[in-house]
Amino acid sequence: MKRKVFVSVLFLLVSMFVCLPVVSANYLNVGDSVVINQGTESAGDGGAFYVTDGSFTFKTFCESDYQFFQPGGTYVVSSITTDIAPGNAYLMTLYWNGTLPGYNYGTPGAGAALQEAVWYLAWLNGTPAVGGPQGQDNSYVTLAQNAIASGAWSGIGDVRGFDYPFNYPPQTWNYGQGQPMYTLVPEPATMLLLGLGLLGLAGIRRKFKK
Repeated sequence: MKRKVFVSVLFLLVSMFVCLPVVSANYLNVGDSVVINQGTESAGDGGAFYVTDGSFTFKTFCESDYQFFQPGGTYVVSSITTDIAPGNAYLMTLYWNGTLPGYNYGTPGAGAALQEAVWYLAWLNGTPAVGGPQGQDNSYVTLAQNAIASGAWSGIGDVRGFDYPFNYPPQTWNYGQGQPMYTLVPEPATMLLLGLGLLGLAGIRRKFKK
């Protein structure tokens, strides 16, 4: 009987973690060295980009269409920022969860419309642009704005921006800063669940040993 209870509790804990959002893998920290490349879904100078941090790779998009990086280069994360557009946090959360409407994952050039929307929403949020607005007001912009207006989304969730130094002398207006992109922070609820689950499991094992 005790064994059945133990197995049932173990199964419940495992199920809880399996059901957590898939966005839980894209964590970066200040000081991390990352390699950045354009990927299959990239279109023109935009994303999706592949960011590799040693043991894992994730796809992301950039916040500005006038700052640069050298594909294949290695960069050190200099800062993690919360100064990002809530609409972009919403779109990136959907993208990473694989639930962004109308997005053809893995298709060459699929990132074009999403990248334009990200640039546009970042510009509305105050990201400077050369020569006027950046990006395009398209269906993804409307999707994000409707989610915020309806109360379905607020704030920036677990999404953050990350920067890295990159000097590109011909472009004096990029301020020596690399292409701002998006990453995640560990979700507090996820870490709490993990801690409680491990404590509960340890307590059950101790009780059964007695």
